Amino acid sequence: MEWSRKFMPTGDDTTQWMLVGDSAHYAALDEDEDSFDGNSYVWTNEDGVLDIFDFAGLGGGYCVQTARARACVMTETGKNNRDQIDLYIGSSWRGPQQIVPEGSDTGDAWEWFTFEWELPEPASVVGTQIKIIGEYVQWLRVGALYLQLHLVSRLTAGSNIFSQRVRAFDDGAVGTVSFERLDHPGGSWSTPTQPFGEGSNSPDIECLADGRLRCALIDSDGNLQRYQSFDDGESWGVI
Repeated sequence: MEWSRKFMPTGDDTTQWMLVGDSAHYAALDEDEDSFDGNSYVWTNEDGVLDIFDFAGLGGGYCVQTARARACVMTETGKNNRDQIDLYIGSSWRGPQQIVPEGSDTGDAWEWFTFEWELPEPASVVGTQIKIIGEYVQWLRVGALYLQLHLVSRLTAGSNIFSQRVRAFDDGAVGTVSFERLDHPGGSWSTPTQPFGEGSNSPDIECLADGRLRCALIDSDGNLQRYQSFDDGESWGVI
């Protein structure tokens, strides 16, 4: 699996934590392992308070199967924190995770933690957010936060998501190929019914000499749509 570049928070939705060292909560966390200095952060020692951060510019033409966040946090020595982090992607929150493992602390020092969410099916990245939640807090500081995605498909005309499931080629010849269509956001899988090309004997999916694929299908309006894969083997363009 290859992860996308690091996406930093781009805006604030909810700001209930306290802010140190910057003019906006999201801007205080706009760092990664290479740039982190600990001079700006958000912190809380209250139960139930939220900070929610927006993540814009993730590539609205793509969908995501797996996401992970990295956060740099500090806790007080000997104090048990149960603060949580959660990801909103594909129109739902994906499940809170405890920021610092149960029974652990960072000993008054900054420490990086990783959180992953595996989605049951590919979802749009539009409207993605991350929230941090104060729970049973002594005190907790969050000094950096970023998101990485496993982008698996491109959204195409007609709001269809295409996913190339299996590709195997032998010296450029046609190999084993499985292709599915996801009607987004309905969530039901179907198979293309219109053969590519004019003849009824042409296949739904055609393997080109360079290893790319092209396919055809009938959209919900009864129109023939044709697509061709890009070199990355994951995304598709209209032809």
